[in-house]
Amino acid sequence: MKYDVVIIGDGLEDFLPEPRSRLFQKNFPLSDFFKALYCFMISLLKYKEAFQEDNMRKYLFTLIFFFALVVPYVAVAGDYPSGVDSSLILKTTTTTGHYPAKYLNTERPEITVMKVEIKPGAETGWHSHPVPLYAYVLEGNLTVEVKGGKAYHFTAGDAIVELVNIPHNGKNLGTQSVVLIAFYTGETGTPNTVMLPPDHKMQ
Repeated sequence: MKYDVVIIGDGLEDFLPEPRSRLFQKNFPLSDFFKALYCFMISLLKYKEAFQEDNMRKYLFTLIFFFALVVPYVAVAGDYPSGVDSSLILKTTTTTGHYPAKYLNTERPEITVMKVEIKPGAETGWHSHPVPLYAYVLEGNLTVEVKGGKAYHFTAGDAIVELVNIPHNGKNLGTQSVVLIAFYTGETGTPNTVMLPPDHKMQ
């Protein structure tokens, strides 16, 4: 997506660092937003100088220009071209159970994507994940039991940030299958899931 830039004010460019020519081209790309923001910050640093030199008019024009530029960027940043819609499903810094989310530190990254289906009345069994795992529920209602007695519920359309190295059990207490897509951000040679012994007690 391109953005048209219209320059206003006489001598506006005096407040902007080199190179200025590309910044003031019409239809410069959205990626140049950060250049524009940088120039805006530079203009703020020029405030004292502008005041002392009785150039407040130039400073005000600079503010007007950059506010007019930045506000539309805030509205469209991250948007796709016309005909493509996007919406935020989840943004978090914690996993299920409110544990801090962490990335795996490895030199052998391995990404695994799986479709998982849990039939009505079935459960995954107690297990843990040594690697970060994210899932999106396509169908059904999922109940996740966590060590200590707590339970969390997810339904179709929910995103899940799975627990890491904490025992839990996924159950389908509903009448239709639970279907989800799971994304494991693991490493070569490390299992994504570790099943716990059948006699494992969750107290």
